[in-house]
Amino acid sequence: MKPHEYSMIRCYPTPSTGECLNLGALVGNTDSGEWAVRLLKDQGRVARFVGAGALSACLAVVAELNEALADNEDALENGADSTLNSDWLNNLVADHNNLIRFSAPSSVMAETLEEAVERVFQFRIKEPRRREPAEGWLTRNTLKAAQREALSLVSPTLVHEGAELFVGASVSSKLDFAIGNGSGLLLTHGWSFLVGGVEEVGTQVKAWAYAIERLRNREMAQLMWTDGATATVPHDIQLAVLVSNAQTLEQRTAREESLQVLSEIHAEVIPYGDEQIIAEMAGKLVPA
Repeated sequence: MKPHEYSMIRCYPTPSTGECLNLGALVGNTDSGEWAVRLLKDQGRVARFVGAGALSACLAVVAELNEALADNEDALENGADSTLNSDWLNNLVADHNNLIRFSAPSSVMAETLEEAVERVFQFRIKEPRRREPAEGWLTRNTLKAAQREALSLVSPTLVHEGAELFVGASVSSKLDFAIGNGSGLLLTHGWSFLVGGVEEVGTQVKAWAYAIERLRNREMAQLMWTDGATATVPHDIQLAVLVSNAQTLEQRTAREESLQVLSEIHAEVIPYGDEQIIAEMAGKLVPA
């Protein structure tokens, strides 16, 4: 067995929150000078979490990294020494602290570079789990459709679908719906725990709640509608969050942790199937 160094490649949608998802890993043998990058085969969940723009920026950095590895491989084949060593890896970690970051170097024992990469992915990165048709799955789109139907009784001029909340200079969160009459405001969102890779849902809930918490702490905030128009957000908003149930132990754990987070930001948590409560809340906020 030979020691190999590795660093996790991570995407941060909002760097200030510290919430992130693993995109892949950089693994190398400083003795032989061999290095390799491996990314998740299915990057859809990363794109959904960080946004397409942030993922593209991260992939651009990875492309530059792959060019450096290709040059290094050419140098090794021509009998030259590799310049990609521990100092290079530490500099890589230090130089990237925004949308893409590299974790502090760690070690893994393996006979070959390929085996080292496999070990890192086996123990540090989970590939997205593909769902089976027989499993009880519930998508977030279904929860959003349920909210849409519940809000169909509210005047459409007061209901905004797909708004985005901006708090302070750098924090933002997507919202399913925002309902307001100029004085009161109800924000709604849905989370499903009947999904594969449910640990990511917990991460997303925390990142979403972070923006709400900062709003609750009276930081300046505004909403942007899908047409680009904006509106100032009052600090005494109401929150309604539609959530699914959970089946597996992993799903139940993620759900319980998320419910705790949502309680801390004073959100009204509504079980899927009781979404008419959202319409009732909107009706009290915006009387007929």
